[in-house]
Amino acid sequence: MNNNLYEFSEAELNEFDQLYEGTLLEEEFYVLKAKLQLDEILQHKYLVYKMLRREIENDGLTNKLLKARLTALDQNNRKKQIGILTFSLLSILVIFGFLWFLDNKPSVNTQIYDQYKDSESGISIKMSDDSSNELNEVMIDIAKSNFNVAIEKLNDFNKNDTVIYYLGYCEERLGNDSKAIGIYQTLYSSKSDFIRNKSKFRIGLLHIKYGDRKAVDELTNIASEPANPYAPLAREVLKSIDNK
Repeated sequence: MNNNLYEFSEAELNEFDQLYEGTLLEEEFYVLKAKLQLDEILQHKYLVYKMLRREIENDGLTNKLLKARLTALDQNNRKKQIGILTFSLLSILVIFGFLWFLDNKPSVNTQIYDQYKDSESGISIKMSDDSSNELNEVMIDIAKSNFNVAIEKLNDFNKNDTVIYYLGYCEERLGNDSKAIGIYQTLYSSKSDFIRNKSKFRIGLLHIKYGDRKAVDELTNIASEPANPYAPLAREVLKSIDNK
């Protein structure tokens, strides 16, 4: 599943309109809040949306220009992909810095983990209407940090990669890291590229937390894949580590 930070669906724009204008019902607000908390890409899109919305309002332009501005952003962003190639020239220096970082005291590792543990891209919900509504309730529990409640509800679901992923995520947020890693590893064989990439990124973060040297290869591999939606985050993590 390919994700572009500047590609906006009609549904996303409608949700952003309602959130920005304060017209969401209470339950709709909590569902969207949960999505934004869990989805780093959606957070970025909403930030871009707000900036463009304010620009349009300040210029006295009509809101119809918003989609045109977002389309232009998509086209301009493609040119930026060329810059990704320069990453390979810096990778060796980053790895050496990363190795030094992993030898430092655990509190530094935990600090980096805490900084990025909320960088969680959500999963598109492709389930029956009834199950989708139930999963929305789980997302609200997660947004409220009611992870034990979320796990109880998830265990009543028919298991698929989406449900399994959120089980792992809840275990991780409860501090059951070994259990979470085991769950994420089962998703390495997922038919969904996005879920597989998500799971690898979470494991990379957990390996950072415990100073595991495997995190070097894991995050570097993710960061070097232009089509991987977690590549920008992986590069940020590596940069943060290098600056410690």
